[in-house]
Amino acid sequence: FLDTGVGIFRSVKVSLLRKMYKLLGAQHDSDILRDLLEGRVESRTGKPYRGKGLPAIYAHSRRGTIRSLVIIANDVYANVEKDEYQPMRCEFGGTLLYWET
Repeated sequence: FLDTGVGIFRSVKVSLLRKMYKLLGAQHDSDILRDLLEGRVESRTGKPYRGKGLPAIYAHSRRGTIRSLVIIANDVYANVEKDEYQPMRCEFGGTLLYWET
């Protein structure tokens, strides 16, 4: 799945969240991605029915319904199945999700 928007970390709400994470000692956006997947960050709209997509995909990965979940968003590469969250040297202007069923 390819979303050619601004990417996860360039949205207004997450941009503010990034600043708070940096103040608290987070090293990289990969820390935020993990929290987004685990449902610890609400949608930027604040609406209770929004922001469920990434946590739902993450839950399917944990249950084994999908395999090989890889997320590339802005400057983060995540291989969720292997619990690898890494910074990238090159910026990707959007979000790419890959998985197998």
